[in-house]
Amino acid sequence: MKIVIIEDEIPNSEELQFLLKELNSGYDVSTVLRTVAEVKQYFSSGGWADLVFSDIRLTDGIVFDAFNEDSLALRIVFLTAYDSYIMQALECNCVQYLLKPIELDTLRKVMEKVAATEPQRLIDIKQSFNKVTEYRRKLMLPVSTGLKFVSVDDIVIIRLDDGKVKVYCNNGDEIVVESTIDNFEKSINSVLFFRANRQTIINTDYLDSVEINFMRKYYAKMNGYTNISIPISKEKMIELRRLLSGV
Repeated sequence: MKIVIIEDEIPNSEELQFLLKELNSGYDVSTVLRTVAEVKQYFSSGGWADLVFSDIRLTDGIVFDAFNEDSLALRIVFLTAYDSYIMQALECNCVQYLLKPIELDTLRKVMEKVAATEPQRLIDIKQSFNKVTEYRRKLMLPVSTGLKFVSVDDIVIIRLDDGKVKVYCNNGDEIVVESTIDNFEKSINSVLFFRANRQTIINTDYLDSVEINFMRKYYAKMNGYTNISIPISKEKMIELRRLLSGV
């Protein structure tokens, strides 16, 4: 489990790291953020955590100011010396609101609660691993002249382009298909393929890079089709990172 700690006081963050290691040496608690600015930078650049332990008042402001839509996909335990921020904490997908100092038994109960409330996205990914064999290895594509048979492994992009669904293959073929993006999503492996946005499904095996422009927008580039920029929202980017990391 990857854990991020947001705490501006070094002794407090070190104590929390020690307690977490006492509970489970397998916890990855290597990331510690100390300011609102650092929190914004970390999550806006695609940083991720399975669980966040966060103080509320930091040296440069209130931590809530650092959370945007990305926080909706995070599980956050707030650790603070103040009891006046509970309502704001609940709006940030708060798992637990604790007053400092935290004790080992309390932390153990929190981690048990976290383990029992696994995010739905993780559940979906794990279930999809168990269903890999149920997906087709070859697709029968309805085209204007009849049927076209394509190996799933050869598909790079499935995209709605100018009102038509196109299948982009690794040999350069671009096949116009008489179907919908939703129909494709139901019939292909959701571990291998990823719905990048409403108009596009990508084969992650062909993912070349993800670029960030000056407006902090994410765009996927695919091997063989780097001329096509595929928009990915911040929330979808978080899902993609988790899918590829196999968490």
